[in-house]
Amino acid sequence: MGKAFFSVISALLFFGGALSLSGAEQTNIFKYGSFEKDHEGWSSHSYWAGTFRRIADPKQAYRGKACGWLKSDETPRRKLYGRCDNTYAVRDHIAAGERLCFSVMARGSGKLQFSCNAYLSGDKEETVLPVPGSHPVELTSDWREYSAVFDLTGIPARRAVPVVELATQGEVFFDDVRYTVEQNSSRTITPILPMVTPGAEPYPALALADVMVQEGEKLPSIRFKTSMPNTQIRFFMLPDSGKATTLTATTAEDGSVTMDGGALPVPAGTGYLIAAAEGATARIAYDVIDSKSFNAMNGCAAGIKVDRPVHILLIGDSLTDFDRGCNYADKFLFFMDRNHPGKISILNVAVRGDFILRQEDRYNHKKGTYAPRAYDGMFSKTPDMIFILLGHNDTVTTSQDGFKTTKVSLAAQEASYRRMIAEFRKRAPEARIVLVSNTRTNYEFQKEKARKTVAKGQKASCFGKPENMKAFNEVSKKLCKELNLDYIDLYSPMEARADRDSLLRPADGVHVNRQGNDYICFLLLKHFYGGPLVHPQAE
Repeated sequence: MGKAFFSVISALLFFGGALSLSGAEQTNIFKYGSFEKDHEGWSSHSYWAGTFRRIADPKQAYRGKACGWLKSDETPRRKLYGRCDNTYAVRDHIAAGERLCFSVMARGSGKLQFSCNAYLSGDKEETVLPVPGSHPVELTSDWREYSAVFDLTGIPARRAVPVVELATQGEVFFDDVRYTVEQNSSRTITPILPMVTPGAEPYPALALADVMVQEGEKLPSIRFKTSMPNTQIRFFMLPDSGKATTLTATTAEDGSVTMDGGALPVPAGTGYLIAAAEGATARIAYDVIDSKSFNAMNGCAAGIKVDRPVHILLIGDSLTDFDRGCNYADKFLFFMDRNHPGKISILNVAVRGDFILRQEDRYNHKKGTYAPRAYDGMFSKTPDMIFILLGHNDTVTTSQDGFKTTKVSLAAQEASYRRMIAEFRKRAPEARIVLVSNTRTNYEFQKEKARKTVAKGQKASCFGKPENMKAFNEVSKKLCKELNLDYIDLYSPMEARADRDSLLRPADGVHVNRQGNDYICFLLLKHFYGGPLVHPQAE
């Protein structure tokens, strides 16, 4: 899978402003706003003043068992006595054009203030732009809420990292961290694109739409509908590698505006186009693929027979949840719609970290299950096809028993799959059910990473042990043969490739990257090539 041939454009809608949407719960960008598990990514850098620690003492915490603690130095650095931030929690949140609300429960002594570091893409490396947030406020011995708003409406920020600061000597205990996009239902921006498919919790504001252009061509002009007439709109082009570009336009009396695609470059690789005004944003992801891969996927899609509308339900883990807008599922949808316009729809209810037992618990509304609302409405429209892609979290091992036992035993896997398939057949008797194998990982990398973690005296997990992955897939194949299901093997063709590691994110060797998503899409399309996507309905 090589480089540039087309751009996938997907819209993820975020509505900003000064008021929250009518009663809607705002999503916390921080997955964990407390310190119950660990420090949750907070740290104080060596070149900053102050010391940060996690305090595991229920008597010191606001609630629960732990909180964060920042202690000042005796002398300031750059006029501040203490600073800590959290780059990890915001690593996946594109903040360009937004207003972000940051708040904590805090107590202590001295003066507390907040700021934000906006990270901007550069030609060679990121640059950091400080964004002010609040004036110093005197802390008290009682727990109180402290907050700030970071205004990035004119800033093409890839990430916006909140910073907790002590403006004087003192200390602050803080907990219940919240970081949300400021919302106002009176300010909206919506791209007018085809193939809009609603997403599922934990992404309630997500919508997907794909547009592709060939390498060397400009982006198509894209029309946006806004609730803001005669207002300046900024269009930020944010490549994953390279400097951002900004274009401005003014909305018409009816609030509409057209982005001149010919005025923006289309950098090779991946990135985002952000339309922004007054805190409201619409985010569009783009991706580029070489012509050989494009033609291979398009050719497979063209050779699949589709004689009626087909609604597809996707159930999976992070391989299906990550990179929404330009992952394998979105590319599958694009190529199918390109060749069979208007006939394919997809509902992606995948949840990162899922394994078959947790998926079953969520389906059965078991209390305490992660992302409990992710399956709400999953059968509101009866699917014609159901894809299930699991296996990585089921087969993970940990240092607690010397990496001997998988999270889910083969017997438990088989029993849970049988129960869920029986349930799905009750809900969608005619649906074509497809079990998709797990994908090959870089196990040697995972093993070495786990070894280093254990050497530090910490607990470690290890994904992708080949014998465990293959055993999981054998159970899936057995079920498919016995229950008359489709089985799609991703593991073997990925393992057979000489460049197999190039399909994976180098940071973990587990999750697929852009090329990996391309290859999975191709393998899925290839499976159905030459036959019908679903069997014709009985007369």
